[in-house]
Amino acid sequence: MILFKVFILLLPFVVYSESITRIQLHSSLHLNLSYPVLNHQWNLSIKQFKNKWFQRLISSKNGIYTEYLENYQNIEYYGEISIGTPPQTFYVIFDTGSPYLWIPSKMCDSSDLACQVHHKYDSSKSSTYKPNGELFYVQYGTGIASGFLSSDCVHIGSLNIVDQTFGEVTHQPGQVFINFHFDGIMGMGFQQRSQNSNPTPIFLNMIEQRLVDKPVFAVYLNLNEDKTTSGEIMFGGIDDRYYTGDLTYSDVVSEEYWMIKIDGISINDKIFCPSGSTALIDTGTALISGPTEKINNINKYLGSIQVSNNEYIVDCNKIHKLPIIEIKINGKPIQLKADDYIVEVRKHYL
Repeated sequence: MILFKVFILLLPFVVYSESITRIQLHSSLHLNLSYPVLNHQWNLSIKQFKNKWFQRLISSKNGIYTEYLENYQNIEYYGEISIGTPPQTFYVIFDTGSPYLWIPSKMCDSSDLACQVHHKYDSSKSSTYKPNGELFYVQYGTGIASGFLSSDCVHIGSLNIVDQTFGEVTHQPGQVFINFHFDGIMGMGFQQRSQNSNPTPIFLNMIEQRLVDKPVFAVYLNLNEDKTTSGEIMFGGIDDRYYTGDLTYSDVVSEEYWMIKIDGISINDKIFCPSGSTALIDTGTALISGPTEKINNINKYLGSIQVSNNEYIVDCNKIHKLPIIEIKINGKPIQLKADDYIVEVRKHYL
């Protein structure tokens, strides 16, 4: 068994290091969003979100592979990769909530609008393509993304992962993916041993091909209030200039997900999760989600107005009065200010 670690850093500044592979991430907000999360069933309908196209910027320095993230409204973070020889460029979510890499295929049906409006992989243009042909699918709350498996070189910054198996998606469910600015998803999660189609996750291949010095990747997400770089994903280590103090470690409690134990959730002196819970560290999910009853209780305490089964809003003028939400992980309190747990949607916050 190969063990590897992940660090999630949410900090308000950008720095550079001399020893880590970095990939820049971009961010956007999507219109008419019905948000699917791999291996979870969770729907989000936000009709008033506006679109913003990404800007591309990739860099690597002295063997450190970094992709920076461009952020809009702190909702979605994605970066650039390429597949094949010569390389074909795509934009992907680096998703710790799933293990699979998939990209729209040139073989997709002309009626699949989501496929038609995104970059598509063309195996006939790559000299390093290797056919596989095994059927591939990913279950979403709103449907199934399906296709077949192929293998090719995948380039992430200066990293070159050979013979990476990935999904060529020929069918995407409904209108879910039409308005997304990213093309596909790069899973950074554990290998799913229970699935029939079980390609090796890309980070595990990086380790096995000895492309990284340490079995560690780190994600830095920036609120980007000053329009600076949105974040990075780093392979092979972490950058200690992205944080102050000591790191807090938490054991993973699942063999299939980046799942950790939460000691409790509280606001002021009121405890909402006295017996603790488990939580997925999921960079592919836009918002904080949880059991309906507990989330409803938190929203009621905050004075939010319910506008649908899954949506609450508060008046923009009251944001400065909202309290800190404290999530305790391995004994250490993580404090979320109002700006950290709400999203502005026109004249209200969600």
